[in-house]
Amino acid sequence: MSLVLDAHLLGALRRHGEGDYPREACGLIGGTAEDGRKVALTLVPVRNARADAPRNRYLIDPDAFRRAQDALGRN
Repeated sequence: MSLVLDAHLLGALRRHGEGDYPREACGLIGGTAEDGRKVALTLVPVRNARADAPRNRYLIDPDAFRRAQDALGRN
């Protein structure tokens, strides 16, 4: 199975990663599965809540995860 990212979404992922550097970047990607491939349509960045080792570990707060899921559901 392959993942399809258009240039706009790839740019958004890159900007999110660069903006959170040197911390691990977190977020949810929403999209569809069709014809044996996954098509990414939406990115919802989420803050890395990890306090002890954010450079090589991540933690998504459960409330932030639910808000991100809700945001994906609206798109």
